[in-house]
Amino acid sequence: MCKHCPPLNPWEDGYQDTRDPRDGTFENFSLLPIEIQCKIFKEALPSPQIINLAFKITQSRDHSARKIFRQLDMSIPTNRCMLPLLQACANSHAEVYRNVEKIEIASLGTITPFKLSNPVMEIPQHIRDYTVFNRSRASQKPDTRAYTYMRADEDILMLDAADVVTLYSYGGAISMSNVKYLALQSASPDDMTLELPGDTIDGSYEVRRLRYLFKIISLFCPALSKVYLLIDGRNCFNFNDSPVKYRKLELRILEMDSEFLFEDFSGMGAKYNSEGEVERSTRSGLQHDADYITRDWKLYRKAINRNVARDGDVVNFWKTREPVAGLVGWFYPDSQNDLSIVPLPRMYVPSMLAWLPAHADGTTVDRYKGLTQIFDGAPW
Repeated sequence: MCKHCPPLNPWEDGYQDTRDPRDGTFENFSLLPIEIQCKIFKEALPSPQIINLAFKITQSRDHSARKIFRQLDMSIPTNRCMLPLLQACANSHAEVYRNVEKIEIASLGTITPFKLSNPVMEIPQHIRDYTVFNRSRASQKPDTRAYTYMRADEDILMLDAADVVTLYSYGGAISMSNVKYLALQSASPDDMTLELPGDTIDGSYEVRRLRYLFKIISLFCPALSKVYLLIDGRNCFNFNDSPVKYRKLELRILEMDSEFLFEDFSGMGAKYNSEGEVERSTRSGLQHDADYITRDWKLYRKAINRNVARDGDVVNFWKTREPVAGLVGWFYPDSQNDLSIVPLPRMYVPSMLAWLPAHADGTTVDRYKGLTQIFDGAPW
């Protein structure tokens, strides 16, 4: 672009919106009955979203003063997709809040610290009489806050599994009793580096950590319908970096079923050609990770089934809920100016550094869709 030409894209410095604000407006909209307006606003709510509840807990000790300091840092991204409706008018603002509920994190020490029935989580003897000081701090970064709003029956609440366990073990909590969908990062035992005291139980440290996590979910997320265990070696969740910040992207969860890794990925670049070692190693690595967490889930289920008398409520809770391995995808809708050779709409899979064709609703294209319906009589 010529240096004297004005910027054409909203994310470029110096961009100016020269459109007439009346373009595309319906000036008589305010004359419609309130019920009709609210119905239209409800239809305008975004597709189910991934709500990233980002927080971290740090701990330090002052042995000379016999004190323990624990700090809860919250940096939850704001929901930009809701802003237009929140700012449109009083009716749209009210309609948004009719459909969402507030999700917040209770400070450390608010509830009784969560412990298993087996007393393996006791504080070591040498720090047992230390005084604990709990602190909470909200991030001062732009577009972040200490709480968020979501549709509990539609949106997916994304959490770090290790941080959840630490939070509840230190007396914190999350208001997720009505949430139906969870996506857990760091759900692999290798990622759950929990600095919690205690010995192993059931002969497996991995099973102990999983038992601790799934016990918490069964108690504090009773409405849960589906849980995703995210497999992602790349940082796909930073909302403040390009391209997430400046483009109309939506995060989606892609289920890693038996057919997923055989999809027709494109745009991998020269080293990611269909016969390349890099692509094969990436696919096999992701499949290994999926098999790994599936194996751990089976070990966990066997462990709790052997202790039905002690964990009967947990056993019953997980009888009808099977965790699903998943990846995070960036959905590019067709409502943007993009000259890429990959047509819109499309799904970018950061863990694969590749693209998948997608439908307008954000679901990926099934290349076999229609064949089973035509030849096997499967439902459309």
